[in-house]
Formats: sequence, C-alpha cells, structure tokens
Amino acid sequence: MRRSLTPLDSLMKTVRQLGGGDFDVSFDLKTGDEIEELGDVFNQMVARLKLTYSDLSNFKRAVENASSHIIITDPDAKVIYANPAASRITGYSNGEIIGKTPRVWGGLMEKEFYQKMWQQIKFEKEPFRGEIRNKRKNGEIYTAIMTISPILGEKNDLLGFVGLEEDITDRKVAEENLFRESKKVLEEKAKYETILTSVSDGVVVVNEEGRILLMNNAGLKLLGWKSEEIIGKKYTDVWQVKDGLGNIVVTDSRPIEQAVSRKQSVSTSEYFYTRKDDSDFPVHIAIAPIFREGKLIGAVDVFHDISAEKAVDKAKSEFVSLASHQLRTPLSAVNWYVEMLLNGDVGPLDLNQKKYLEEVYGANRRMVELVNSLLNTSRIDLGTYSIEPEQVRLTEVVKTMVSELKPQITFKKLDFSENYDPSLPIISADPKLVRIVVQNVLANAVKYTPEGAQVGLELKLAVKGEKVDNHEIETDSILIKTTDTGYGIPERQKDKIFQKLFRADNAKEKETEGTGLGLYIVKAVLDSIGGKVWFDSVENSGSTFFVTIPISGMPRKAGEKQLTAAAPNTLFY
Repeated sequence: MRRSLTPLDSLMKTVRQLGGGDFDVSFDLKTGDEIEELGDVFNQMVARLKLTYSDLSNFKRAVENASSHIIITDPDAKVIYANPAASRITGYSNGEIIGKTPRVWGGLMEKEFYQKMWQQIKFEKEPFRGEIRNKRKNGEIYTAIMTISPILGEKNDLLGFVGLEEDITDRKVAEENLFRESKKVLEEKAKYETILTSVSDGVVVVNEEGRILLMNNAGLKLLGWKSEEIIGKKYTDVWQVKDGLGNIVVTDSRPIEQAVSRKQSVSTSEYFYTRKDDSDFPVHIAIAPIFREGKLIGAVDVFHDISAEKAVDKAKSEFVSLASHQLRTPLSAVNWYVEMLLNGDVGPLDLNQKKYLEEVYGANRRMVELVNSLLNTSRIDLGTYSIEPEQVRLTEVVKTMVSELKPQITFKKLDFSENYDPSLPIISADPKLVRIVVQNVLANAVKYTPEGAQVGLELKLAVKGEKVDNHEIETDSILIKTTDTGYGIPERQKDKIFQKLFRADNAKEKETEGTGLGLYIVKAVLDSIGGKVWFDSVENSGSTFFVTIPISGMPRKAGEKQLTAAAPNTLFY
C-alpha cells in the first residue's frame, strides 16, 4: 500500500505545483504500471495547458493598454483575463474578477435580455451588441455599450468569449483630437488582430471618411482581397452592395451610410456583397457607428455569408409552394360541393345537417386562406410574384375594404372613424398589393379590438423630411394610419411582429385563429416597392400602425403570378 501511495504523493505534489502556476512541471516517475500511464496523460495535459496559457498571454499583451473594459472568459463565462480598464470601470480588483462571471457587476437587466444574449453568442455563435446597466463595487449604477464575440476554434467549436464594455455614463473630455485618436486606432490594429482572427464573421472598420482601417481575415477571405490591397481605400471602391433584385445600392443608401447618418445600429439580411471577382453572395449585416468621447469616428461592419441559409429557405419555399398548389384543387372541390349542399342543390337539409356543413364550410375556407397565404409567402421568398401597376386612387380602394369589414365592425359595435385627405393624388400602383397591405393592417385592428372599443383609419399626404411618430419620411408618400384601443403587443415581442408565422401571445389567447403570415407579407410587399411599415403599441391599450406608399408609384415587375388578397368572407375565420 505504501509503495502505491508514494508515486501518488509525488503526482499530487506535481499537481499542486501546477495549481500554483508552474507550467514547467512534469511527472517523470517510472513505475511501469497504471501510475506511469497516469503520469504520461498528466504530462500531456500540462503541455496543452502551457500552450493555452501562452495563447492567453498573447491576448493579454494585445489588449492590456486598451481604454475599454475588456475581458476574456471560458465557455462557462468564467473570467480568465481582465485588462486594467475592467477594474477601473467596475471598481473590482483583478483578483475579485478572475474566476468569477460578469454577474459580479451585472445581472440588472431583464431576463429576456440575457436569454437573447446567450442564444446569440453561445448557440448561434454570433457577436452580440447592446446597451446594458451594471453596478460598480461601490453600488453606483452605470450604463455601458457592451459587445461580446465568441472565440471559435478551427472546427467552429466554442473556446470562450471576448467581452468589451465602453462606459458611457460620464464620458471623459477628449485628451486627443480626432486625428490622434484615428492614429491610435491604426497603431493598435496589430493588437486587436489576434482577437479579430478568432471571429468567424467578416469584420471591417472604417473611419468617418469611409476609409478602411481594418479588416479581419474572415472578411478578406469572404471578399477575396488581400489586406495590403484595401487598407486606406474607401470601402465603396472595394465592394459593391446590391439589393435583392440585383440592383447596385447607391452610396447614400448603403447600410454603413445609414448607420453613420442616423447614428444608430443597422442589422439586415436584405443585401448582397460583391467579391473581388465580381461574384455576389448574400450577407447578414450588423453595423454600428463608432463614437469616441461623443464624436463619430467611423463604423464597424460585421457581415456573415448566408448563402447556405438562403439555399435552405429557397428549398423550403419551393416545397411550400408545391404543397400549397397540390392542396388548392381538392380544397376548391370541397368548397364547391359544400356550397351545393348548403344551397339545397341536391335536396333539403335538416337543421343539424346544415349546422355541420356550415362548420365544414368555415373550416375549409380557413384552409383555403392558409393555402393562399402560404402561396403568397413562397412567391415573396422566391421572388416569383409580379407587380402590375395601374392608375389607382387609394382612397377608393381603401373605402371598398372598409365596406367589406362593415359587418364585423357592426357586429362588434366598434366606434369606427375614417378620415381621408381629399388632396391625395392618383398614383401608379398594383391594386392587389394595396389591397393586401391595407386589408391585413385594418383587419388586424378590427380583429384584435374588443367589442365596443375604438378603431380609426386615416389617409393623408406625408412629404419628404416630415416627422411621423419620430420616423422621418424618406420620400413623398401616402400615409395610411390605423389606430385601435385593442389588445396591443407585448413589449418583449415587438421585435418579432413582422417575422414569418409569428403571433403575439396575447393575440393567440384572444383569437385562436390566425396564420402569423399577414404582417410578414405586408412588410415584404412594402420593402419591394420602397414603402415602409412601423407601429407603436402598448399592451392592453392598443396599437397604431403606419404604412407609407411612395407617390412615385410601384415599379413594374415580371413574375409568374400576382399575390392573392384574402376574400372578404375569410378575413375573420
């Protein structure tokens, strides 16, 4: 027994040395048994730990003098490195930070914030950026702009996280002018490259003139350039941005320019980037302006090739289109036969038979509407729908839809008001698309408003530069506004309201029937014609939806078929 304990004692002593930070230790006892094998495994583990420690030291040298609070954690969010700025901002010493999670100074945000953050950085393995409230050691609450990026291995395995915080509670007076700050960014470029090379998405940093200061290896690979070919050049000279129709986006409308001019982040999956060889690829873009001491000094663009995701979406859309077409014929036959039975074409019905057939008829109409919505969605996703504009007076189209909704408005005893600007011009528009847009927005206001409440509709002119609900009108448009005092939209779900197949929780509780496709279709249609849609809503108080349709009209677009508007008798099934 003593002979077995002696090598184990030696191993434990070596482990203690390792625990004290000595990575040059080794277990060299030759026993010729399992203890020696254990020692070999231990030595291999020490070698790997030593290599890991060396890598972390390189990271430390790269960020040690950065002014931002920077930490590096393991996959479980335990801090393995914190730069001096972390202690300065949080008030905790380095010893109080290392080995702990950021919850030491955090944990003040809503549960949904952290759920979204972890979903994005740990499972989707994408950078996360947001404004956060934290607490210093002295109890003072401070606000910071936080950026967390996953560190990924060669096999896309998660190695840990890099977190940056910029305290924006009380910005310091600039000690250097903008030129010196820009120079400092260039000087620190080499330090940050170590971190950026661990990010699998493309990252490019431009200054206030749009000149490229930095692009990581992933970005260079995606765009097909070498670093020495692009640094210092204007990004507009390096790659083109195209919309979903393949049209080149003018400089002022590019996402980077939007982020800089609006001084707010932009996130979208609606564009294509052009490589050096002139080939295009679809991207998800997340762009944020960069401020230092309150001054705009540039922007950072994080972009990800979503070709694979687009291919999957296309396959799904093609399947939905095929399945929907196959369903349409038998559903139409069922509808026709039930109508014959209800009309007494094949003989009289007793009350029970008529009741059951009416249930079948209603269920079949719901299925028809679902199939039509799925077909519309697949045509939008595949880009196969046509736009056939003609001279249209929007007021007349909208009034027709209001008359179709009158039975439901009357049945629910709603206080319904209408206001039409008599000076609205005739515009070139596809009446079916106008009908789809207004029908969905107005029908939702009626559907999700309880009996005896209020619903309003307004059409008026909105000129370029005008502010409507804190949104600046980008081009002369006709504004369609619906208001209601209905159920409203929960705050936590507002960012999902235009997503495909999404219905708010309170809407599902009040009205079980619905596809969750209407507002997705509305936004997709408006995006394709240069229109806009947004809303303001408070749960249990009501919603206001705003729709703009450019006076310049809708561009003609060739396609397989037009989108299909819902029949009046299916709006509330």
